[in-house]
Amino acid sequence: MGEVTVKVCFLGEIRSLVGRREMEVTLPEGSTLRDLFDNLRGSLGEDFANAVFDLDGNLFHHLSISIDGSTVDHSQASEIQLHGGEVDVLILPIYGGGQ
Repeated sequence: MGEVTVKVCFLGEIRSLVGRREMEVTLPEGSTLRDLFDNLRGSLGEDFANAVFDLDGNLFHHLSISIDGSTVDHSQASEIQLHGGEVDVLILPIYGGGQ
């Protein structure tokens, strides 16, 4: 089985959190967006994990994720297969609301 290499670009607040602008990640062919984030959790640590995963292990809704410039629905992360290219990760600002 082959491999797929993905360039991950960190934008906004997440860039400061991880201390880098981008990184390349190599995964087994057939890997999904969820596999990528699980890999990033392992390599970037708990601060990253706390910023992108909720207590149930799901990706937070305030993430904006695009693959090769197209925004993706991260609630489908386990079904979105990666084929290389560029993945942009942005934490959107959260605004307070009513009670």
